[in-house]
Amino acid sequence: MEKNSLGSERNIKIAVCLLVAALLQVTLVQYVSQGLRHIDWLLLVVVYVGLHQRNHLLALWTATLAGIMKDVSSGGPVFAISGIAYLLAAYLADRISAVIVLTNVLVRIGTVAAASLINIVIQLIGYQLLHLPLTPLTGQENVLATIVLSLIGNLLASILLYTLLDFFFQATTGQGLRRLEALRGLQRRRRFKVKPKKRFNPKPRKRSPFRMGRL
Repeated sequence: MEKNSLGSERNIKIAVCLLVAALLQVTLVQYVSQGLRHIDWLLLVVVYVGLHQRNHLLALWTATLAGIMKDVSSGGPVFAISGIAYLLAAYLADRISAVIVLTNVLVRIGTVAAASLINIVIQLIGYQLLHLPLTPLTGQENVLATIVLSLIGNLLASILLYTLLDFFFQATTGQGLRRLEALRGLQRRRRFKVKPKKRFNPKPRKRSPFRMGRL
């Protein structure tokens, strides 16, 4: 019962984060500065879920929903490119969390940097393959400037955002860590489990009738 309650609470928190991220994606660009369009708030939420929740299905579902929200809110000329980029970023974050147990600042920075590069490069490739103008992605900058600004913007924004999300997901993140540790401990025990040695039970030797004095 407690497990289901924590799972429902976690899903609600993720949905709230995605909604807030989608609002930030639109409102900050319209009412604050056009330079903030290089920050992909939905991508940062996807990476956080992949890193800290330790649930690959949840990470992929979060990426899918975030991609749909990004395409709908941006009103871009093509659908599903953001979803593909987010799925690859979520898979990367989930694989990193499966290898590294203790998540620190360097791991976060490296994951956000790699996910940002994957995200922008996949979108640029998608637009190129479909022969679409790159203006919705690059604006007035060239491609290289767009990649660099997206990388820097996401890294700086992730420092503040992930600090807030740590407090917001404190209970469910701890549950994910305990689950991963228990799973890894079970795998280690299975890997190094020593099989019991078979006892050697020699068959009783038949006594020679000459030794027994019968002949």
